[in-house]
Amino acid sequence: MFWAEQYITHPDPVDTTSLFVEGEYEEADLVRSLLPQDYAMLRMRADLLGDADWSGYQPEEAISILKELDEIGLNGPRFKLAEIYSSEAFAKSQGKKAYSLLKSLYDRNKGSSNSWGRAYAGEAAFRLGKLYEEGIGVKASVSRGFKWLEQGAELGNVESLYVCGKQYVEENGVGKQRSLGMDW
Repeated sequence: MFWAEQYITHPDPVDTTSLFVEGEYEEADLVRSLLPQDYAMLRMRADLLGDADWSGYQPEEAISILKELDEIGLNGPRFKLAEIYSSEAFAKSQGKKAYSLLKSLYDRNKGSSNSWGRAYAGEAAFRLGKLYEEGIGVKASVSRGFKWLEQGAELGNVESLYVCGKQYVEENGVGKQRSLGMDW
């Protein structure tokens, strides 16, 4: 039971931002509020049910669990909801919800004093950029998508850094600026 006690009482996560996974770091008080339920088990169940490649795919059940967790204020479930809403099966009917969820994650975490909070904001910005590029929930716009990717890059999101650099080097709608691309 030692690990369970550590899991419940640890006040803050250690700084492993480079190993960031959405939902990995949550405010301890919010996770404790779920007791006696186990946050990790609820997330695992929702992740499996929401995985279109899994034989037990039940997105509506996943959405129900994730909404319950989201209402508490947890970041990870909000990312997963946005992922489901922006998926091919839901993009046309729920794309605007995906945008709204990601925008709120960005706004909630962009000024965080924690590195993991900024990592959430960076990931949200990256995904917002992708929504604009693909026209999911918003009117497709390469320039607006790129602005979100830049926000993600400024927050240290590795995918955003790569895509920004690549777009500057290859001139994918942002103007060819090889030296700036190499800096990203």
